Amino acid sequence: MNSVKNLNSGLFRNNAVLTLFLGLTTALAVTTSLTTALGMGIVVLLATVASAFAIGLLREFTPDEVALPVNLVVIAAIVKLCELMTRAYMAPVAKEAGVFLPLLVTNTVILVGAGVFVKDADFGLSIKEGAKLAFGYLVALVILGMFREILASGGLMFLNPMSGEEVFSFSFIPEAYRIGLFKQPAGAFISLSLISALFALKKGEKTEAPEGGK
Repeated sequence: MNSVKNLNSGLFRNNAVLTLFLGLTTALAVTTSLTTALGMGIVVLLATVASAFAIGLLREFTPDEVALPVNLVVIAAIVKLCELMTRAYMAPVAKEAGVFLPLLVTNTVILVGAGVFVKDADFGLSIKEGAKLAFGYLVALVILGMFREILASGGLMFLNPMSGEEVFSFSFIPEAYRIGLFKQPAGAFISLSLISALFALKKGEKTEAPEGGK
């Protein structure tokens, strides 16, 4: 069976961050706020789909001996284009993401989603699975960003990723009960561990349900 089919990724099944633990360096670094998490998730989604499309077109004309370096060059070019577009049109996100924008060239979500490690993959299936993997990554980033921002700041503030203007904000946790740790790297690991555990628990309950005759 094709390894792309075996991935069978998505929002809940084999989620890129919460189940497969791909692209964690970026995921943990940019989820200090909902705005940055959403912006980076969109960039990764676009880069993954564009890379899968470009690599799919070149696959038939690329010898197996040079397929890997060719694929990496294609991804590097697309990531650089996405970086320039982000800096031009989503300056607030680019400022917060910092060095993690150019580092997307090594992001395992893009590498796996673009089909870099698959020699013979169906063109349409590769794009579909890549989009599903990247969309799951985006949703996981948003969940992590919301979780960390709420606990650290007591609420949420969503800014327009393009202009930086406030779209909405609210606060419901008193300042005395806010946990600044969740703005720090340690808080990112704690958040990922808690959310992944809850995700696995919920997934386990769904798996066990048919055995109980429900």
